[in-house]
Amino acid sequence: MDISRIAEDKDKGTVLHEYTHYIQNIGTLWGLYNSIYNYDVIIQFKKAVYAAKEIKRPFTVPLTETLERKKKYVNHGNGTIGYYNWNIDDTKPIRYDLIKVVNNMKNEIRVDVTFTLDNGEEKTIQLGAHIIKESMAALYQSLLDPQVVHDDVPYNLVRKLAEKHFKNTAGDVRKLICCCHASLFCMSPGSCLIELLQEAEKNPNMNGFQLFDQFVHTKEVVTWRGERKSMVDFFNEMVDGFKKRLETNLVSPLDYIATVLEKVRLDGQHYPFLSVLYDNEPFSEKDFTDLVGYYGVPYIQTSNHGYYYPKGSGENKDEASADVLELIAQEALYFSFVDKDRLFVCPLYYMCQDSEYAKAECFDRPWEGTDCAYTIVSDFLCLKDKNIK
Repeated sequence: MDISRIAEDKDKGTVLHEYTHYIQNIGTLWGLYNSIYNYDVIIQFKKAVYAAKEIKRPFTVPLTETLERKKKYVNHGNGTIGYYNWNIDDTKPIRYDLIKVVNNMKNEIRVDVTFTLDNGEEKTIQLGAHIIKESMAALYQSLLDPQVVHDDVPYNLVRKLAEKHFKNTAGDVRKLICCCHASLFCMSPGSCLIELLQEAEKNPNMNGFQLFDQFVHTKEVVTWRGERKSMVDFFNEMVDGFKKRLETNLVSPLDYIATVLEKVRLDGQHYPFLSVLYDNEPFSEKDFTDLVGYYGVPYIQTSNHGYYYPKGSGENKDEASADVLELIAQEALYFSFVDKDRLFVCPLYYMCQDSEYAKAECFDRPWEGTDCAYTIVSDFLCLKDKNIK
């Protein structure tokens, strides 16, 4: 993928913004934990649907005790989720409060951030992974598109918080990016980000990558069983655990997914997504192209229903990677039952429209009719034999 072929800086920046989310989702503790949780919910969904004789949509997945516990961690760590047309009055103070809470019988810190909007209204949100990820992606985007304009919440909140409370760090975009990314190696990203910004203020001579490297190589993780492990070991075990889940539950052998997961491990000190920020200055479209060359191109779907599939390896290097295709189809199956906005048209219809696979059953009952990607992943659930409303 050659970024230089994209004509406008704003379009290059937008692609970089979304690519940042890709790395956040597969290459951080928080992102991988969320991916594992979401995949475990899909597995539980399939078990529940297989056992049911009658299904009413939207279907509510009965969560196990373990999944309920994981859901609490996810909800706490994500913080406030949403996209708002909110802009902050920079003349007014921004306050953050550290609040002790108990989550799954563990003591956690919640970070509440209070600010005044440009219309005079005061708002309080919980700082968590959602806002951190969007703020970080916007900061990375600005390296290729310095003129980019975003709503302040969630996209500029970390920068504006730093301008009020961490002034030595606020003007260093690369250091802010690294602090945000490091915080995503915590189960409470909001409180971790505050700690990292405080550390950055105390150590102005350390660059962002040095702060990140120090953090992930000195931090310990306490598991829910009370075991203490290094961050490096814990993250690598999580990578192995996710691969094992996928190998167990996918018919297709792991290909593209296995390759990418190996590249995000924390072994050694090689972490291109952040080290590239300091290899050359300023960050350029060539640097972005090099990142894509290393981590690969993920599945892409455009607003006008175009799409790109990651390629396989070896003999399949010119074809879409089968493991990715199967994951996409499984997710479509899941959302077609649980998401009220996707009940009446197959989530995969954008791929099949105007093709030989398009059928009347794509609307409302895609598990029926001629064979297609949806029927292949759903046949084992015996949906045709069930009373589905």
